[in-house]
Amino acid sequence: MPDLFNIFDESYQIQLDLDSAVIIYPKKFEKESDLWINKLKSQCQWEQKHIIMFGKKVLEPRLVCWYGDEECSYTYSKTIHRPLAWNSILTQIREEIFELTKIEMNSVLCNWYRNGQDSMGHHSDNEKELGNLPEIISLSLGASRSILFKNKTTKKLIRIELQNGDLLVMRGKTQDNWTHAIPKRTGCKEERINLTFRKIIQAS
Repeated sequence: MPDLFNIFDESYQIQLDLDSAVIIYPKKFEKESDLWINKLKSQCQWEQKHIIMFGKKVLEPRLVCWYGDEECSYTYSKTIHRPLAWNSILTQIREEIFELTKIEMNSVLCNWYRNGQDSMGHHSDNEKELGNLPEIISLSLGASRSILFKNKTTKKLIRIELQNGDLLVMRGKTQDNWTHAIPKRTGCKEERINLTFRKIIQAS
């Protein structure tokens, strides 16, 4: 496994294929995680949305909320999501991530996985609002969970363990060539909050 990594600036790059890669900043925000989780749980407007699966209306297996600049409406799961105004904790986290990555983001999808039974199915963040070659920044707080990448052509699978405080950046053609998912984890009773920052180029 070590030969898959290139170490630079205290981060690791995993080359998924020639055009796709993820960068991981391991446990970069581990010290802040407990405080941030508590503030996110109390300050964010969480809800459990309905989705259509196999022709049936079901509840998403996690809690979500969407924040961003005023113009940053975003369509996913065939629904237009209007952004809530930035609150103090999300503003702080966005600023600290920018100091680390120098990547500007104007919106964030927040996901609260209450335990190992909460999950997210395979998808790509390739909506038109994100433009070409979007960079997606994912912050993991709380329980360790796997992110599973699947190549759209070869069906190759790559599993990466995301731990408390890890920051992951998906870049290049990752969204074009791969899907990703957070599978269920048997026996996990701990919660995880995941923030996926992105830059909306064209509003819905």
